[in-house]
Amino acid sequence: MSKAETPLELSEEQWLHINETITMLTLAVAQIEASILESEKSFGRLTQSFTTIVETVNAAPDPSTQAHELRLQLDGLKKDVHNAVVDFQFFDRLAQRLCHVKESLGELGGLLQARERLDKPEEWKNLQQELKGRYTMACEREMFDMILNGVAIETALAHFKANYLDEMAKQNEDDGDIDLF
Repeated sequence: MSKAETPLELSEEQWLHINETITMLTLAVAQIEASILESEKSFGRLTQSFTTIVETVNAAPDPSTQAHELRLQLDGLKKDVHNAVVDFQFFDRLAQRLCHVKESLGELGGLLQARERLDKPEEWKNLQQELKGRYTMACEREMFDMILNGVAIETALAHFKANYLDEMAKQNEDDGDIDLF
């Protein structure tokens, strides 16, 4: 490899490390994709099961006054199922995050492979802004900014955790409905 072929004048050994990094990124992407596919299948089955249960409960005839106890139990079951479906949203969020990570790793690998782009700061800034733009929650974008600004990952994650529950509570107040993506 001549110096003209390496814009950063990297040695063969350095390019080998970059190529090995790209290989490892590709493996990580494959694992993430497998996790997404598996979680989507399970999530779909769980959602369908709970939807069927709710439809069954809703279709039950209004019990007579003698069966008031049954109605209370059915109402409790309906509430529990609704709460469980809301809790299953975590699978969807997991799949979304894994998808973002997969795409980010793929794009990072692409940048690492493109020797002509590797030493251009604007390419890195563009990649960072594109990745940040995929985050839907403010606390995710804040964590991203904190990490880019050199804040320790533990600190950024603690900030995320502290704000995540508040943001989720606010979203649930605003929506009021089950939000399956």
